[in-house]
Amino acid sequence: MLNENLSDYERLLQYSILLISKKRYTSLEMGKKLRQFFVKHLLKDEFVIEKVIERLKELNYLNDSQYAKDYISDRIRFKPRSKFLLKRELSLKGISPEVSAEILDDSGADEFEMAIQLLRKRGFFDSENLSQKEQAKYCRFLASKGFNKEIIYKSLKSQYNCD
Repeated sequence: MLNENLSDYERLLQYSILLISKKRYTSLEMGKKLRQFFVKHLLKDEFVIEKVIERLKELNYLNDSQYAKDYISDRIRFKPRSKFLLKRELSLKGISPEVSAEILDDSGADEFEMAIQLLRKRGFFDSENLSQKEQAKYCRFLASKGFNKEIIYKSLKSQYNCD
């Protein structure tokens, strides 16, 4: 696995490249992983973590804005969420709110279309009329995906003529 005779920097760099070969990470996530490795293996120079992260950025293995673009694109295509929820998810991954907002604006994500896509994907548009109970169910579902009332009612009204 990892060579024990290497310096702390080399061991962390080798470990980080091993991680990146399996999954993409943000700078924050990689920092957490490297700190865990640092503690587990009783390394001595803690400043080496920042050096490794900087080197990974130089090599373009860590690129937070590209990560955010890809994340948003994948989420819109495969698991639609509201812009609010997407910003929150990216924030938890260490992406700044400004970068998230800018990328979301550039993505052309339309919350109304995402809500319709979600409802269709779940098979919620199979019937012609909606009972109050079904309407409430669809509202709760879309709300759980972070959509606001305006988008929820607009999407239901466009498909069912609900009040």
